[in-house]
Amino acid sequence: MKKLKIYYVDWFSPPRRAMTIPPFGIFVDWHWKGCKHILVHHKEHWRQYLRLGFFLFYIRYFLQLLIFGHDEMPMEVDARYKEALYRRTHWIHDHHRPIRRKIIKRKRK
Repeated sequence: MKKLKIYYVDWFSPPRRAMTIPPFGIFVDWHWKGCKHILVHHKEHWRQYLRLGFFLFYIRYFLQLLIFGHDEMPMEVDARYKEALYRRTHWIHDHHRPIRRKIIKRKRK
């Protein structure tokens, strides 16, 4: 199996933010580079690929897509569950980024 590679690209159109394409890697829109929850979601798809193998991953993914639709398919629900767990435990880091302020030291006379 191939090692995971993450690529930051500029060819996504909204609302798509990222895409897992086994065996090549994860492609993320460069606007979303700092969002770790997106990587958690797509790393779960990568783990599904490693567990199922190339052919079974794509067969199962597209059959579920046809039967359930994208939002309700079990592989996508599983990845969204992992993303939600990450967001629940890391919400401060992703949603409340610290404001960087320039600290000016005053000289005492």
